[in-house]
Amino acid sequence: MKRITVRDLYGNEYFAQGTVDITQSLNGQEEITLNFAQTTLNEKWIQDISNYWRVIFDNKEYVVVLASKKPRGNKVMRSIKAIHHFFVSLANNWIYETHDGSMTFEKRLEFLFKGTSLNYSVIDGFYAASIDGFGNSSSLDLLSKALDAHDAEIEVSGNRGYFRAQTGSDSDFQIRRRLNLKDISIEEDGSGFGTYGKGFGEILNEETGERLEVEYQSPLADIPGFGKIHIPPVDDEKYTIKENLLAAVKKQVDESISVSMTVDMVDLRAQGYKKAPYIGDRIFVYDEVVKVNIETRIIDINTKYNEQLKPVSVTVTLSNQSIKEAFRSQLNNTVKQLKDIAEGRGQIPYSVLPPAAKRAAEALNNSLTQLEYPPNLGIIARDPKNANRYTIFNSSGLGITRDGGNTYEQAITPDGVNTALLTAGAILTNNITIFGGNSETYASIYGEIIETKGTYDRTWFGSTEKIESEITMGRGYLRLSKLNDERGRRNLYLTNNGLATFIGGASEDDGFGSGVIEFWSYMFESDRRGLTLYSNLGTVGFKTESRDIVSDSYRDVIMKAQIGRIIMRPKDSNRTGDNEFSFNVKENPDKWDQDGVIQYGSESNGYASAIRMSKDPSDPVVYITNGNGDFFTGDLHAKDITAHGKFYGDMVGSLVASADNSYAMVDGSFRVTDKRGYNNGDIRYKPITASEFNSASSKFFKKNIEDAHIDATDLIRSTPVRKYHMLDDVDEVDMKRIGLIVQESPLEIVNMNNGESIDIYAMATLLWKSNQELNERIATLEGKREAS
Repeated sequence: MKRITVRDLYGNEYFAQGTVDITQSLNGQEEITLNFAQTTLNEKWIQDISNYWRVIFDNKEYVVVLASKKPRGNKVMRSIKAIHHFFVSLANNWIYETHDGSMTFEKRLEFLFKGTSLNYSVIDGFYAASIDGFGNSSSLDLLSKALDAHDAEIEVSGNRGYFRAQTGSDSDFQIRRRLNLKDISIEEDGSGFGTYGKGFGEILNEETGERLEVEYQSPLADIPGFGKIHIPPVDDEKYTIKENLLAAVKKQVDESISVSMTVDMVDLRAQGYKKAPYIGDRIFVYDEVVKVNIETRIIDINTKYNEQLKPVSVTVTLSNQSIKEAFRSQLNNTVKQLKDIAEGRGQIPYSVLPPAAKRAAEALNNSLTQLEYPPNLGIIARDPKNANRYTIFNSSGLGITRDGGNTYEQAITPDGVNTALLTAGAILTNNITIFGGNSETYASIYGEIIETKGTYDRTWFGSTEKIESEITMGRGYLRLSKLNDERGRRNLYLTNNGLATFIGGASEDDGFGSGVIEFWSYMFESDRRGLTLYSNLGTVGFKTESRDIVSDSYRDVIMKAQIGRIIMRPKDSNRTGDNEFSFNVKENPDKWDQDGVIQYGSESNGYASAIRMSKDPSDPVVYITNGNGDFFTGDLHAKDITAHGKFYGDMVGSLVASADNSYAMVDGSFRVTDKRGYNNGDIRYKPITASEFNSASSKFFKKNIEDAHIDATDLIRSTPVRKYHMLDDVDEVDMKRIGLIVQESPLEIVNMNNGESIDIYAMATLLWKSNQELNERIATLEGKREAS
């Protein structure tokens, strides 16, 4: 059963109804023209069909190359021209290399098919041939050149081309007047006719100019009216073998007869006649009026089908070569018969024998065979070794028996074929359709396609619905389709690449594709086959109702988000509110300022806090921030904070004690600087403001206690007091400070941990000691004054 389907650019197929005009040519493109009206069946696609859509008819796939439309009332009419996809693929593939000289046919096919997804098989043997400049053209153009050079013909089935010396078959199909011949015209052109030719090949002697030379004279030259008629010679130095040069001259002479024949025939399939001719077939043409009785080849068939896809007309073009051979053969036979009769070797034709002689000849010939002609039984071919085994042929059919005719295990009748055993090297099913059911629910096999369709109740995640389902297997894929989805046809394809909702894998459409499981995938590693789960437009999800999802990698586990964040929501079901961690990257002009941020809180209500991490390797800093990751906006609460560095650890920000006391744990000294910290030794100290500065002075913190026997007053008297600016102060703006210089101060008040600072407690104690000394001196002076 023939049908038309169209396939859009996203792989969706639709049934179609229309008229078909198809032209099939020997070694040429197979073209189809279709005309569609805006019917209910065509409504879904008729406005959208355009170039490079596919049309499938009679199990063949064509590519749309021309799509036109015109109004008819308030409807639209579409006219589509399409070419067999095999030839479109070859036309779209370009071979940039070139090859000169001789190549075998197999190597030439390998060269021109390179880069296509098509296949080919070479059935017959072909000689190598020489072509200069073979390449730098489309594969279709190179195929045409290769067929001409190697005298080959191609027959296409699906994605494969079969190369033979001659395609088609020797059929018994006839075109005959009063059967299927409507009209016939024959034209003979003798302007280039010849009976004699010469050929010149390679140079045999450079000095004398002697060349390989042959000549050929047609038997037609013996006809007095023709004689020796010369044609232009074959002059080509590439011929080095005499036989090849002679064959070329003979071909040129024999083909100088120009005869053309046009035949219009009636297609009898509508009347139940099953036979139909195919491209390349050898058929018989009989016409008593114009005296034509030849066997010729079909090189072109044009068939027209109505909307019911019934053939309404067939026009065939016959091979000019075969017609020329037939006419040449008739002339040769005339010459030979005249000679044979004249020389006594000729026989009187059977057609002019008397009737009695005919019957005698038939009886004698029949008696020499194993065929029997029993009354009312047709023809019996009996096994000479077993009389019960024979084959019977009559108007009811063909039967084979092993029990003397009681049963026929193998039989061919008008009702069908019955066989107990079918043995075959290959069964060509291109023209076989197996169908069961009706238009709504069916199973069918046609050519390479197996298809089922029906309507069923399906339950999916607890929801039941009635779906219109279609399953198609063929063309290298298995497709499961839901036809009645409100969002359009939904397909699932299993191909050699993986499982996908679009036959090409990814799709840039607006909803046709959904996802792909790609096997043998190189998407993430170019040198390792892998497995990829991919979605082009939707979300990819993993969910388990009661167990874990485990990601176990031998190497790294890589998580990437192209333009968004990475979000984690632990305890999503057993904690109130939205609780999520968001891994984000700050956007800044400089690549080293793209700091990383881990946010926590609720996206809908705003993130509460975050940890911001510097990307710049020269400034590795971690910030506690607000939910947006802004600098110096968050608080840090901890039991202990330990800072480590090459020389000194830096701490930046506010410190809040969670209890009554706060402890700063250092082995050296606790320092307060600007925000640059140690700054490679370029330290800028900052002041400390507090209500009290207390120095731990309990005897429980001390050892080796002894009196200080020093002259504190003298130390104070000898230490200069200076005025100065700190390095960060602005000259002539900031007031000069007053104080001591470590390098000018007594060691008793210098902080010996670093030698850079004054020990305020020691300095106060030194003043305390000096005050004691001054009090003693005052008391002494007062005692002397009183004594005097």
